[in-house]
Amino acid sequence: QGHLFIGSTSAVYIYDISDPANPQFRSEYSHATGCDPVVVSGDYAYVTLREGISCSNFFDLNVLEILNVSDVRNPILLDQINMSSPRGLALGCNNKLYVCEGDLGIVQFDLSNPALPFLERRYEQYPAEDLIIKDDLVIATGSQGVYQYSCATDSLALLSFLPFSL
Repeated sequence: QGHLFIGSTSAVYIYDISDPANPQFRSEYSHATGCDPVVVSGDYAYVTLREGISCSNFFDLNVLEILNVSDVRNPILLDQINMSSPRGLALGCNNKLYVCEGDLGIVQFDLSNPALPFLERRYEQYPAEDLIIKDDLVIATGSQGVYQYSCATDSLALLSFLPFSL
């Protein structure tokens, strides 16, 4: 919708890109230092913060943050959901939000009410660091390899697995 959201280790930066050659800073949402992927759908942004030295987050903070970004000049934190080790995240597949939790797999949230994501299901059998969704296809990377899922129904169905070889 004409805006670019950039996740950094300490904030989410929002730029107007109606003129792509000349992005204009609109605002930032500052948060605790950590790894900070961000995805946006309509008036809501979803941000994961994870503890650990690699993320420069020395606090015991592992959360999914829900922001109201209807006014891009004033993003507002609506809620935080405690998680174990949130990482990459993606939106799609029947109004779902998927959040990777490393060796703990993938967590699926229902976004029927986008301001209040509902934890619907956990997929603990496959480690996941990050994922990409295109139509009804989910491609996830994990410590063991690359997974391809179908999300044509309300749950993920494994289509294939490509293991990493050492």
